[in-house]
This record gives sequence, C-alpha cells and structure tokens, in this order.
Amino acid sequence: MRYRELLDGPVDYGDAGFLARLDALSRARSDFDYDRVPLVLLGAGSVMAQSFVRYACERLNVIAVVDNLRDGQSLYGLPVIGDAALDQLLAKTPNAVGVICAGSEKPAKHFQAIWGAHPGPLLFYFEVMPKLGQTFSGNAMFTALQAFSDRDEVAAIHRLGQELFTDAESLRTLSALLAYRLTWDAAALDGITRPHDQIYLDNALCPPSRNDVLVDGGAYDGDTVRAFFGHLGGPCRQVHAFELDPENFTALSAAFAATPHVTCHAAGLWSHADTVRFSATGAMGSRIDADGSIQVPVVALDALDLGEVTFVKLDIEGAEGPALEGMRRTIETYRPKLAISAYHKSDDLLRLSALIRDMRSDYRFELRHYSGMIWDTLLFAG
Repeated sequence: MRYRELLDGPVDYGDAGFLARLDALSRARSDFDYDRVPLVLLGAGSVMAQSFVRYACERLNVIAVVDNLRDGQSLYGLPVIGDAALDQLLAKTPNAVGVICAGSEKPAKHFQAIWGAHPGPLLFYFEVMPKLGQTFSGNAMFTALQAFSDRDEVAAIHRLGQELFTDAESLRTLSALLAYRLTWDAAALDGITRPHDQIYLDNALCPPSRNDVLVDGGAYDGDTVRAFFGHLGGPCRQVHAFELDPENFTALSAAFAATPHVTCHAAGLWSHADTVRFSATGAMGSRIDADGSIQVPVVALDALDLGEVTFVKLDIEGAEGPALEGMRRTIETYRPKLAISAYHKSDDLLRLSALIRDMRSDYRFELRHYSGMIWDTLLFAG
C-alpha cells in the first residue's frame, strides 16, 4: 500500500487502526539498525541539520559526507566529498542509505536526482532523527519535530479540518500534511503539492486583483510583490511591504524606489508597537527571536490607519498570530482576502483559524501546500 491509497480511503487520525497502517508504511521505508547500516549524508553542511550531522558522524556508520560547497574539507573528523564521486561510492556499497540533510527544496531535489535509481533508500533527516532514541537537547528543530508529530494535536487538527474546509483539495491536502507530520516521508505529499511559483497567486478563493491594496508581511526583497505584478500584468492599486531584516529592507526599498504604488516599511507586523530582538540573516528565515543580536521595531497595522486593505499576505516566521491581532479592526472593517503561512508552529492551523473566525464569522477557508517539505503551507480565507 502507498500513502495515496491509504489517504484516499477512510481517514481518521484518532483511529488506532488507521495509525497502525500509517506506521507500517513508515517503518517499511525507514526502519534500520542505524548503528550499523552504511549512511551517506547529502548536503551535510546545512546549518539547520548540524546537530544531526554531528551525531551521525561521531556515532553512526557514516561512509560518506557529501557537500559540494565543502568538497575537500572535513566535517566532525570525516572528509567531505562532492557529489561527482557519489556514483563510484554507491557502486561499491549498494546497501548504503542516503540521508538528505539540506533544509530547502532545491538542494533536496538535486540530491534526489543524483541518487537516481540506486537501490538503497533515500531518506530525509527528519525521518531519521526520531529513530535514534536521542533528545538532541537544545535543538529547536528536533523539539519542533516532536511537537508537529504529537498525535493528539494531529487528531485535533484533522477534526477541525472536517469543519473548516468544504472543498475536496483542502481536505486531501490536510490529510496528506498530517500523514507527513507523523512519518516525515515526503511521499505522503505526492499529489497535493502545488507549484511554488504560483504561491499566493493561484487560489480561486483569494485571487489577486489589479484593484487590490496589498499588505505584504515578510516582504523579503520584494519577491512576492514582483510575482503579484507579473501575474497581474502590472501593479495593483497599492502595496504596503513590511520587512524587519535591515539587509533585506535595503534590497526591498531599492527595488521599488521608483514605484509609487509601493510603500516600504522598515518594521514588522505585531499586536502592538514595540521593539523586539531579532535574528537577522539577510535572507529568508530572519525572525523575531528573544536571543537575537539586534533590536528592531514592530507595529500594529491598525495603528497605521492605512484605510482600505483588500489582501493580506503573511509569512513572518511564526509571528502570524500577533500580526493578525494587530490588524483586528482592519479585518473586521474591510474583510480582506487573507493568505497566511500556517507551518511555522505545530498548532498554527488551530490558532490562526480560530483567531480569524473570532474577528469575522463569514470567512471561508482553503488549505494549499507549495513545497515537497514542511514549508509553505498556506491558509487562505476569503
């Protein structure tokens, strides 16, 4: 049985029989004696995976550490090779198991293509970490994995989805995402992942319009604004782009310096005006962080008195809840279309949908997913 066959039948995340069948699919793929099986770590230089990579290099039977950017260096006492040497290595070790350590989809797809038809399985390190019997103390990613895989919460989210979503694609997407959270096998997402270049653009409930006044929370370097304008064949009525990361804001403001339709705000969206600590990366993933190295301003959208807002996009690394609180009056008054990231925290779907419904009871909701990994799940409300 494959995931699609299981998920196309009766789905009940509170049913022991259904969960047993899901567990069997996962075990058939990823249950090994990890102390002995030869492992190949792919994209091992990924910052996000370092606690796992270190543990594997020091404790497990790692026969190769692969990272093109660190070819010829060493990592935790093992030599690093480029993927050009992989075919020869795999020919000598046909029972090797690959573990993708990269944290984004592009390198993951690269390593999937490189691995090709090799008979050994190719796993993602999310799948392996829970099998090792380690707590990875202090590792925020492992703590998040444990939270996302909490079976009581998964069952609660599934029950909510039966009430919240009425379209077939949302229900299929939810079932697949929850299977993924319990297995971390990307095959669970087969058939529900939409093209990433259509994110924010392809939802019939919340279609972009040339007449939109767009609030872009987490504007990065303006990538979403450019995508909107390209999709629409020109600018929309007005854009308010909010970006906290100083380096990103410099790129954002430079990109739209000559565009009167775009106002760039060097602030984050929050429940109230404040100054918060921030972890700045100069890339995607910058976030509000109590241990951050800089302090940055945050504002409540309602306090800016921008007038009518017709579309709100939020992808702000887990701050979506406070940002929605800070635009309560705007949402109650104007009922903007909402495209809200709902993947940063394990209970995002529970919390964010409840918050939106508390503001207005007449929203309809849809769920879409735009990656082959945990990232880029969107809750649309319109």
